[in-house]
Amino acid sequence: MPAAGIPDVPPSRGTVLSIYALAYFASFGNPLVMPLLPFIAGEFSLSPMELGLMISMYALPGACIIPLFGVLEDRLGRRPILLGGMALCAVSSFMGFLSSDYGGLVFWRACQGLAVTPLEALYNTLVTDNFRGEERVRQIGRCASILYIGVATFPLLSGAVLALAGWRAAFLLPVFMGIPVFLLWLRRPMRYDASSAPSLGKYLSNVRTLVSSRTLLSLYGARMLMALIMFGVLYAYLPALVTDRLGASPHLVGPMFSVFSSSLAVSCLSAGRIVNAMPMPRVGLCCGFAAASGLLGMWLTPSVALLPAALALYGGAQGMLTALVTVGVAGCATPDTRATILSLFSTLFRASQTLAPFVCGWLFVSGGFTLLYGAGAAAACGLGLQCRAAFRRVTGGAE
Repeated sequence: MPAAGIPDVPPSRGTVLSIYALAYFASFGNPLVMPLLPFIAGEFSLSPMELGLMISMYALPGACIIPLFGVLEDRLGRRPILLGGMALCAVSSFMGFLSSDYGGLVFWRACQGLAVTPLEALYNTLVTDNFRGEERVRQIGRCASILYIGVATFPLLSGAVLALAGWRAAFLLPVFMGIPVFLLWLRRPMRYDASSAPSLGKYLSNVRTLVSSRTLLSLYGARMLMALIMFGVLYAYLPALVTDRLGASPHLVGPMFSVFSSSLAVSCLSAGRIVNAMPMPRVGLCCGFAAASGLLGMWLTPSVALLPAALALYGGAQGMLTALVTVGVAGCATPDTRATILSLFSTLFRASQTLAPFVCGWLFVSGGFTLLYGAGAAAACGLGLQCRAAFRRVTGGAE
C-alpha cells in the first residue's frame, strides 16, 4: 500500500494519544441519548415517531455533507475542521441542555451531529497521515476498538449523569469531555500540509480517478454490505430473536449486545497481529465465512445460553473486516485526497445504515427469521469473496 508523504520519524506519543482521545470522543452520538429517550418522551409527551427524530436528525445532516468536510480537510488542512467541529459540538450540546421545547432540542441535536460528522472520519485520516505499513493496520485497529469501547461506555456515563442530575445534564457530557480533546489538538503539529495541495482542478481529477478504480469501488461495496448485515440483521432483529424465537427475558438483550460489542473491540485490536500471520486476502475470506457461520449459529441455536458464542464469532469477523477494509481504503488514497476518500467511505456506511432496516424488514416480512438470517449468511459469504478480491488488488496479489 502506498505511503507517500509519511516521514520515517514516528509521531510523538502525545499525537498518538490525542488520536485515541478523538476516536473515543467521536463515538458519543447515539449512545449518549439512548438512556435518555424514555425521559425525553415523558417530558414532552412524544410519540415513538417523534422521539425517533432524536436519532434520525443527528445522522441526516452529517450524512449529506460528509464529503464536503473531506474536501475542506484536504484543501484547508485537518486542524481547522477538527477544532471547528469540536467548538460547534460544545455550543450545540450546551444549547441542547438549555432547550425548553422539543423542536429546539431536535435542532441542536442536528447541529451536534453536524459537528461530530467530520470527526468520525478524521481520526482515521490522522492515523493514515502518521503511520504506514503494519503499524497503520495496528493503529487503525486500535482506533476502531476505542470507538467500540466508547459505544459501550457512553450509555453508562450518560445513565449515571441521568440518575444524578436528570436527562438535561447528560447533554453537558460532550462539553466537558470535549474541552481536553480540543486543547490537545489546539497546537499539535500536523503531518499533512494543505499548502502543498494541487490546484482544485487537478485535485478533483485525482479524486475522480481514485473513486472510479476497481479497488476502491470493491472496498466501498464491502463496507456497505457489512453495514447492511450488521444494522439490518443484528441490530434490528436481535431483540426479537432473544424474546420471540428463544423465549428469553428482554433483560438479556443488553448483555447480548455487550458480547457482540466486546468481540468487535477485541478483534479490531488483533488486526495487526493477524495480518502479520496471514495474508490480507485470506483473512478477508475467512472472516466472511466466519461471519456467515455466526449468523447461521444465531438462527439455529436452540437456547439463549448458546447465543453468545454465535455473537462473538460474528462480532470478531465484523471487527476484523472493519479494520482491514478501512486500512485498504486509506492506503488507496494520496495524502492530498485522503480525507475526501475516507469521508466518502463514512457517507456510504451511513447510507447503508439507513437502508438496512428497510431491506431486512422486507426479508423478515417475506420469510421470517429463516429468510432473514439465511440471506444474511449468504451475503456474508459474498462479502468474504469480495474482500478477498479487493485485498488482492490492495496487496498486489499476495496471498
